[in-house]
Amino acid sequence: YVHPDDKEAVMEAAQAHIDGKTPEYFFEHRVLHKDGSVRWMLVRGKAIRDEQGTAVRLVGTDTDITSRKEAEVKLERQLNFERALAQAARTLLQLPENNEHRRAILDEALAYLVSAAQVDRAFIFQTFTDPELGECIGLIAEACAPGVYSHIENEINRRLPTSEIVPAFIIESMKAGKPVGGATADLWKELPEIRDHLLQQPLLSMQWFPIFIEGRWWGHVGFDDMYHMREWSDEEIVLLQAVADIFGSALQRWQTERILQQERDALETRVEERTAILERRLRIERVLASAAAHLMAREDFGTAIEQSLKEIGEVLGATEVLLVQVDVESRRVLAKYRWHPPGVEEWSFPTGAAADWFRRQMLMRSPLYITDVASYFEKGDVVGDALLSWNVRALTTYPLTVEDELVGIFNVSLQQPLAGDDATEVIEMLDIMANLLNGLLQRQVLIESRERQILAQTRQLSALLDAAVLDVEGSDLADVIRPILVMIADLSQSQTVAVYSLRSGNSYALVTDYRTSSTSLSWDATFQPDTALLDRLTTRKDPILLHTAEQLQAIPICKRDDDPGAGLIVSTKPQMNFQSLLVCYRAEEELYSPNQVALTVALADYMSTIAENFLLRRMAERTAIIEERQRLARDLHDSVSQSLYGVMLFARAGQDALESGAEEALAVDLNKVEEHALRALKEMRLLLYQLQPVALEQGGLALALQQRFEQVERSLDIETMIEIDPRISLSRQTEESLYRLASEALNNALKHAAATRVSVRLVKEADGVVLTIRDNGRGFDPEQKSTGMGLANMGFRAEKVGGVLTIKSAPGQGTVVRCVGVDIGD
Repeated sequence: YVHPDDKEAVMEAAQAHIDGKTPEYFFEHRVLHKDGSVRWMLVRGKAIRDEQGTAVRLVGTDTDITSRKEAEVKLERQLNFERALAQAARTLLQLPENNEHRRAILDEALAYLVSAAQVDRAFIFQTFTDPELGECIGLIAEACAPGVYSHIENEINRRLPTSEIVPAFIIESMKAGKPVGGATADLWKELPEIRDHLLQQPLLSMQWFPIFIEGRWWGHVGFDDMYHMREWSDEEIVLLQAVADIFGSALQRWQTERILQQERDALETRVEERTAILERRLRIERVLASAAAHLMAREDFGTAIEQSLKEIGEVLGATEVLLVQVDVESRRVLAKYRWHPPGVEEWSFPTGAAADWFRRQMLMRSPLYITDVASYFEKGDVVGDALLSWNVRALTTYPLTVEDELVGIFNVSLQQPLAGDDATEVIEMLDIMANLLNGLLQRQVLIESRERQILAQTRQLSALLDAAVLDVEGSDLADVIRPILVMIADLSQSQTVAVYSLRSGNSYALVTDYRTSSTSLSWDATFQPDTALLDRLTTRKDPILLHTAEQLQAIPICKRDDDPGAGLIVSTKPQMNFQSLLVCYRAEEELYSPNQVALTVALADYMSTIAENFLLRRMAERTAIIEERQRLARDLHDSVSQSLYGVMLFARAGQDALESGAEEALAVDLNKVEEHALRALKEMRLLLYQLQPVALEQGGLALALQQRFEQVERSLDIETMIEIDPRISLSRQTEESLYRLASEALNNALKHAAATRVSVRLVKEADGVVLTIRDNGRGFDPEQKSTGMGLANMGFRAEKVGGVLTIKSAPGQGTVVRCVGVDIGD
């Protein structure tokens, strides 16, 4: 009879045909026999209808299609299995990112096979060695049919000792690469407790397939049929073995990929580390180059240090970078330059015992490298505890020295210990930086030393310059040289200084002295050195340093013989009229330094030159007075005396004419008397003006010419005109030369040209500055050779100021003297 499950469908198909909805009856259904067997039948027939179209009977055939149906089912199962296998294979193509992702991929792939293989559970176990349990298997993936309990969440199933829960023959088969399957009761009969536990779940049958990776049993893929005592056919075993192979290939590929990925990651890590090292090295080199540039540049010392410390601290991620500058002589701290990152508290350099320890380290003049403070010092050490309290985990400290003298300390503190290549790299960098800083401080010390020397030399040169420009005017020699003695006392740190000049034989007389307010010592009026001392002074010209009591007795100063002190005797540069000795004394016993001696000798020689110049000037002044008197006598004889002699002659002639009654002759003689008298008056005024000092120094060229016109020309009723451009600025030497040139031209107009109008003009033209002197006198022929020196003097003075002298004149047409192209001067 029709299988109950198909009965309703069979009736619906038959009724549809009876109702005329289908052309024939065609249906496949199962038939349940009395022995319980089920066969498939194909029923094919057609309804016989009467005239009214009503079906009266159904005729047809029944065909047994059981074999075909079984083949179709088998084929469908195989197709489903292959589709599931393909889907599982595609799923396994993914690359897991981690263990959780791997489990998700495996679970998904197993899920495709559960229904296709018609099993209740599919799973994968992995073998591994546990340090406590030995060889174990662990559940790493599982897929269950609906309603089946999952075991993978139970932690126990992830670490099961193989020998305790798996029969030995199954283990041996797995390791031999053979699948094992069948009823649970038969497979686990060697382990009754495990068998009973499995049967109670229930778990009635199973099939395991080993997975090998790189020739080693890695684990297995298993399939459970929980509710049937099932024997898998050879065909099913072949298909399931293919499943195991696919999973094994995927796992092996994943393991290979994981190894490759690990190697890639390791390579990338090494590349990144190497890149980071190179980048850090480049940063370090850039920082060192930048620091070197800052430190070597001629910029502010403190700014250069602070910028360099900041760059070093940032590239190292330091807690603090510190430079302490120490004074070489006093060992006092001159300056501290400190950098620390924002938000990080400054740490105080250790004090007390810790400071003493650091000081001893620095006195050893060797760098201190502490790559790990915690391991460098013993627990409880004062220094270590002090550093750790300030979060200092690594430390490098460098003593900076110049000629083995401590000039500074360079310290770098880090929050992390240093090890391996990092320690080597950091120490190399800091060694270079310390050398740079040491060089900088050495340069700074040398610069400061040089500056002190330059300051001292500048002071000395300033004294020499002050002496060089010193106003040496004075009424006597003592007034002239005393200012030099004041300088010598100041620069040589002497309390008193005296000058003795040679009088006769070997005897010297006191010229003058200078004493500071700190001493009341006085000098002897005369000084007669002994033979040995005189030989050193006059023959070898050596300055003599005195510091013992016996030596100091040679100084001509009133003091007790046992008074300490230091003395210096210098033989000044011998002059024609002045030869002298300079003697210095101070109560301090420290000898005069080489610089003090050299400066004293230089000033003493200069003083000797000043004294000689003073004496020569006195002699020259006396000689000049005599020569001026002789010149005035000549001028009086040649000019005024001759004019007065002419007045006398014509006056006598006029008297004769008056006595004889020759009125016409008398008038001529009286005119001549007036002419000669007027000439004598002009020459006397000119002589009187020349005897007066020129006003150039007080008011310049314009005032000097104006004064000349007021005192000479205008007093003689000569019309004058002066025009000087006030924008023209001339040097003192140029003004004096132009004044002498103009005076010479005006003198000629007054004495020889009988001019009634003169003018002086100084303006700037296209050819440069031009001086023009013009008169309306009788004029002369410039081509006619002159016997006087006036024209030659004017030409010389024009050349002296860089100009060219031109003279334009003719008899009866006046004279124009021009000096063209005058050099304005400094």
